[in-house]
Amino acid sequence: MKYSQELVIARPIGRVIELFDEPTITPLWREGLLCIEPLTGAPGEPGSTSKWWFQVGERMVEMIETVTVHNLPQELSMTYEGPATIHSVRNSFQEIDAYSTRWRVETDIQFTGFMKLLKVVTAGLYKLETQKIMQVFKDFAETHSG
Repeated sequence: MKYSQELVIARPIGRVIELFDEPTITPLWREGLLCIEPLTGAPGEPGSTSKWWFQVGERMVEMIETVTVHNLPQELSMTYEGPATIHSVRNSFQEIDAYSTRWRVETDIQFTGFMKLLKVVTAGLYKLETQKIMQVFKDFAETHSG
């Protein structure tokens, strides 16, 4: 399942990238994210991996992130492998003017195991979740001092 979404953040591109590209503050804006544990390579660099721990309702979910491209602001791409899905995500940022930035996210989700059966039912939920994550980061970036 492939889809893309974008929004405009009322902050200069340099500040947006600074906030987005700092894993130590990601749990401040990524709902449910408890921690990020580096596994291999230099964090954030292509080929590096890390374990992301999420609280989802009553469950703990872990995903393995692999950075595939790190060339901000043009592109930051990664894959997230979870229990029943593999997400390929491409983030790109474009300066609109000195005070605003366009953020585009392209997502490709491959369903595995039992999730293949639920693909049609859950497709809209994944799009809504991406939209929510983007809005929370936008709000964080627009109100975070610095």
